[in-house]
Amino acid sequence: MRVAALFVAAALTTACSNASGPKPIEQASGTSTSQKGVAPEKAASMPGPGAMSPEAPEAPMDEKVAEARAAYEANPSDATKKALVDVTLQNAQFYMYKSTLPTNQKYPKALKGYREVLKLDPSNAQAADSIAMLESIYKSLGKPVPET
Repeated sequence: MRVAALFVAAALTTACSNASGPKPIEQASGTSTSQKGVAPEKAASMPGPGAMSPEAPEAPMDEKVAEARAAYEANPSDATKKALVDVTLQNAQFYMYKSTLPTNQKYPKALKGYREVLKLDPSNAQAADSIAMLESIYKSLGKPVPET
């Protein structure tokens, strides 16, 4: 059991650190997918590499999050709240998808950001889905989910 967990952890770490990701395979129907061995009709509905990360910035946005939080606290309007939600989500996306930190450092940072987004905007589906995915990763590795 421990060997299997270590194998999964090593595979996850390797997969997460692969910056370029797998290359898509061209299907006969012209559909592109990275899901090798999956029926084309199923592959079309499966997310590919980076499917949830199109808004991920190239660098951390911690300072912008702090600025947006200060602006929101000084003037708690819908506009400043939306700005804080947007920049916090982008920062969480950076840590989840583009950070070069080890997974034991970047996942907790991403999780904290997604949770902050949900506190401000409980209907944010992207943050909720990302939290569920991260919690699933921790549980599959037999690790406790960080309380950030």
